[in-house]
Amino acid sequence: QFRGGGRAHGAKTHRASIHFPHRLRRLVLRAVLSDKLRDGRLCILSLPAIDRPATQRFERFPQRAGLPAGKILFVFEPEAKLAHLSVCNLPNVSSKRALSITAYDVLATRTLVLTEKAADLIANRLKEAARG
Repeated sequence: QFRGGGRAHGAKTHRASIHFPHRLRRLVLRAVLSDKLRDGRLCILSLPAIDRPATQRFERFPQRAGLPAGKILFVFEPEAKLAHLSVCNLPNVSSKRALSITAYDVLATRTLVLTEKAADLIANRLKEAARG
């Protein structure tokens, strides 16, 4: 019938993703953030108004703040697009928006730097998870 024949019990595609409940995700994020705070690897930054991207402002921040060498994750509020653009070119530095941060993001970096507004957003998100 078909040219070349068929293949008995051929390869089948399988889903590689698993379901992980949102409550547990938030619980893990809360645990990881408290662990970073306990180890002194979480900083809260008051971010001044930025009118244009300026990488120079953030370039020497780790040395001035006394942060250890290693990967740094900056977490900004969604409105801080210019701050995100300022940070994205720095080596060993990444940035995320506060509402899209995951436990893996926190675990994959050595130091976590939050803006005040981002810390409030994350706290409100974790309070909602605690209420259930």
